[in-house]
Amino acid sequence: MELWVVDEIQGGNNVKKILNLKEDTIKKTSINLIKNSDNLCGVRAIVVGLSYFLKPENNFDTEILKQIGIYNSEGFLINTIKTIRDCRKTIQSTLSQDLIKYCNLTVPVGGLTTKEFQIISQKLNIQINIIAGKTGGGYECIYSGTDQKIKLFLLYHDNHYDNINSITGFYCSSYYCDKCHTPYQNKNKHVCKNDSKCLLCYGSENNCKSGNDET
Repeated sequence: MELWVVDEIQGGNNVKKILNLKEDTIKKTSINLIKNSDNLCGVRAIVVGLSYFLKPENNFDTEILKQIGIYNSEGFLINTIKTIRDCRKTIQSTLSQDLIKYCNLTVPVGGLTTKEFQIISQKLNIQINIIAGKTGGGYECIYSGTDQKIKLFLLYHDNHYDNINSITGFYCSSYYCDKCHTPYQNKNKHVCKNDSKCLLCYGSENNCKSGNDET
């Protein structure tokens, strides 16, 4: 998947207003609120997101983990991973600074922009996706990096980033299409906007069951 952006974005520490998302950010357990007084909400949201993937089966490069302080000779620091999500703990701030250093970043005064997200994605081999509220209600993906096995989702509002730890939980859906960034309920009824499927049988163009080659 190629990187695409709807609009240029930047986020720092503004957490005063949450548009029409206030109730969701308070009630949804799929959202980790990032409470910060610095300009690192985007970096913090990434660090929190990574804590949900720090498992041996995800094959993270241990050298990367060592660089950002969450891996030693004995393996994954489980207790550390749990505290990463707690904004009251200094470990979140420490790991954010370590990540900045590892990626050789200079964070703009206003917070991360798409430029920094691309650098972080390339250094860690992860995909970063940013979800934002739409003017008329609902949500949309306004930024998506190159496709990778590890996918992080951030919620962007009022120049601030929070972490989404479950995109299906966030949308209250059973499934989420990573190609067209659409939540859906029925596995066999979703037609991806970026995929070629028959609107009658929902099969691929090479395995259509409708009997109509033009469908």
